[in-house]
Amino acid sequence: MHPPSFGVDAGTGPGATTLFAAGTHGYAGFRIPALLRVGRHVLAFCEGRTTSLSDTGEIRLVLRRSADDGRTWGPLEVVAAEQTRTIGNPVPFATADGAVVLLTTTNGATRSESELKRPGVPAEERRRVWVQRADSPDAPFSAPLEITADVKPDDWGWYATGPSGGVRLTDGPFAGRLVAACAHSRLDAPPGTRAYGTHLVLSDDDGRTWRRGATDSPPRHDGLNPNEATVAPSGGSLYVNARNESEGGGRLGAWSDDGGETFRAPFRRHDDIASPAVQGHVVAREDGDLVLGLPADPGARRDLALRRSSDGGGTWGAPDVVVPGPAAYSSLGVRPDGGLDILVERGESSPYEQIAHLTLPTRGTTP
Repeated sequence: MHPPSFGVDAGTGPGATTLFAAGTHGYAGFRIPALLRVGRHVLAFCEGRTTSLSDTGEIRLVLRRSADDGRTWGPLEVVAAEQTRTIGNPVPFATADGAVVLLTTTNGATRSESELKRPGVPAEERRRVWVQRADSPDAPFSAPLEITADVKPDDWGWYATGPSGGVRLTDGPFAGRLVAACAHSRLDAPPGTRAYGTHLVLSDDDGRTWRRGATDSPPRHDGLNPNEATVAPSGGSLYVNARNESEGGGRLGAWSDDGGETFRAPFRRHDDIASPAVQGHVVAREDGDLVLGLPADPGARRDLALRRSSDGGGTWGAPDVVVPGPAAYSSLGVRPDGGLDILVERGESSPYEQIAHLTLPTRGTTP
């Protein structure tokens, strides 16, 4: 059994800092946060939605940076933008030498997800995958380099990197490898179905080249639909936690024992996690425990909570709510003192009013 405590104390930390507020900086709103910590530097990425909160339209990838552990923040920066494209689903990594690698996904600005899951969309408007690089956490980013052909087969329609942070493996035979969890659908899926799959993408040269690894692809015959996912190291394995698009929502879990090349078994349902169909983020603490952030209300995107696992994601403790009220997507980071950074969509009446940064200090190391 796991107690509710995950070893951080929301009650003693500083208040939330709003980094991106709807209706500011010339944007209708901001969504899809992704946080990366590199030493004392904290990078907060998200999608800047220019005309509405819709998933379609011109969407830019934007960023704010902190060089002092999240105490103060620099101005909004545009990392990638193109008037005719939707750009988003950020997945940032830190390399061993402090460089930052960023994966994103794009499509034609007028194309909806339902269109992109079907054949007939021109190649230039389909879901495409890109990588960018900054030599340090305070350096500018390179222009996007396309890697679609390396990670997305021709018979896939929908594709989504992450969103949220990827991982760099630090131990064992795959040390140095970058791993991100992604979602996809097949073009031959029956019309009207939500038959998604989840896969991993891998890089063994600090993000310069990429390839597809473990894949759990539709159609499945158990009623489960793993969608956007998050990955964390767990001992000598990798644990992947995925959104479930099938009836009842909740979460799915899978493991890889070979650095992300294959899954040990297909995704299975986590019966001890109740949540709506929504993105979540899992990180590994220094003590080996995993922490998962996602809304705790199974019927709505509200009450962002943290859950803790001490057995590599096999079982999960009760949720501790750290952001009451409307809350949706989030991204976590482990601080040098063992506490957590949280970047979260939140608001008073809607979870999409702002993206805020919270710091949760440690409260001890015992479960």
